[in-house]
Amino acid sequence: MKLLNSLVCAFVVSFAAGCSSAPGSSPASVGDPDPLVASGGALATACVNCHGADLSGSAAMLPGTSIYAPNLTPDFATGLGSWSDHDVANAMRAGVDNEGHVLCSVMPRFDMLSDSAARELVAYLRSIPAVSHAPHEGACEASPDAATPEVDPCDGLADPSTPARCDACLGEGCAPNGCRASYWCDTRDRACVPRPYGC
Repeated sequence: MKLLNSLVCAFVVSFAAGCSSAPGSSPASVGDPDPLVASGGALATACVNCHGADLSGSAAMLPGTSIYAPNLTPDFATGLGSWSDHDVANAMRAGVDNEGHVLCSVMPRFDMLSDSAARELVAYLRSIPAVSHAPHEGACEASPDAATPEVDPCDGLADPSTPARCDACLGEGCAPNGCRASYWCDTRDRACVPRPYGC
């Protein structure tokens, strides 16, 4: 099933086209105490600026584009309900949808996302309420009348070797930026995020 021609902002963090996370924002809340789901929910907090508070997709085009963020909820008709776990993880990492189509470039490719983090995010997306909402079809090209800003995807981020004040990881095995493994520190809201595409 062809869902949309783009999977914008994805499931973790996007820094292109105004998709960075807003401090204090969070995706749809769920009451599942499963630690896998809880961890995935923490990683998914940055998706709300593009995909909406309930992650059911955007009502308006993302700034500087002709893109509408798609529905990430488990709804079978309009969301990710018909996608396999592999499909969802592949979209996050490689930027390819469930039919093998390449996603728009505004969707970062989180190729450094670990297997465990991908499982956490997929578990979270499976756990949130299914919402029937089909955002408008968009086009990958920028709107002719929209000025696309020059955005540095690495602005405000500290790589694992750079000291920063993210506190997601404490004790042994933590990187100097306060994150675990290969995660980067978003110094604007002190959140640990996968390495953005282009950094």
